[in-house]
Amino acid sequence: MNLTLTAPTMTDTRKTDKRKTAREGKRRGSSASTKRRMNVIRRQVKWNLDTIEREYVLVSMIARDDLITLLRLEAIAPSRCRTEKERRAAADNDLQMLIAKEIVQRPKRVNGKYRFEVEPLLHDLRLFADGKIG
Repeated sequence: MNLTLTAPTMTDTRKTDKRKTAREGKRRGSSASTKRRMNVIRRQVKWNLDTIEREYVLVSMIARDDLITLLRLEAIAPSRCRTEKERRAAADNDLQMLIAKEIVQRPKRVNGKYRFEVEPLLHDLRLFADGKIG
């Protein structure tokens, strides 16, 4: 019974570190359809932003569902969305896209509902509507 023990092979960490940083540091570019969609959302926000400013002057928080309704994001749902449920899901997806791209801050969970703070939300949406962010 002859056992031969070998030392574990060592890899050059400089090469693996470069590969990791290249993979993690690289951000995917947006596709043309995503850019088009963002422009449609931007126009919709710009058109309906004054409604939020008027209706939520004295309120500190706004529910996610109310924000979707006030921005009328269901109206810009793609034509393939035929039912109300599909349009609602598309509108929710559009709002989630704004959150994921960090155009709008993440909502806070209050009493089981997601709510946005009105002041920073209005500020961010104004900048987005003017084309300064996003």
